[in-house]
Amino acid sequence: MEEKGGYQGPERRRYQRRENPDRRAMVRYEPDKTPRRRLADRRRAASVWDGRERF
Repeated sequence: MEEKGGYQGPERRRYQRRENPDRRAMVRYEPDKTPRRRLADRRRAASVWDGRERF
């Protein structure tokens, strides 16, 4: 299957939308600070069944 290109006309942007080329290079890592996460994983909500003993 052939891939067709997008817009073929003249460039209409006046400036770049992103100032930094790669945002991953701006990661702030400060080991002296305490972590801000309270739970082990922020994507998983705490359950009422967590921490209970199993029979």
